[in-house]
Amino acid sequence: MERSYAVAWQNGDGRQHAGRLDLGPTALRLEGATAGHDLPYAELDDIGVARLSGRPALVLRARAQTFLVACVGEPGALGELVDRLSQIRATAQPARS
Repeated sequence: MERSYAVAWQNGDGRQHAGRLDLGPTALRLEGATAGHDLPYAELDDIGVARLSGRPALVLRARAQTFLVACVGEPGALGELVDRLSQIRATAQPARS
């Protein structure tokens, strides 16, 4: 299941970071030169789409934090990422009522 995407992201500190997003077996990893975050799939509260610096971006909410993640240089990657995370999330935790 391991897959990497070139991304730019912003979290609650307001700063933008560049690096990659890795889909691992139990968590996604945002990795950059100045920051890194592990987000276990079971802790993802919400997945959506917004804009980051004018680009469509993935919105991830986990552990009371919000991350905006824009894919860089790969057309269609955001849609693929949303689909894959939705599928992973559906199997990583029980359905919510």
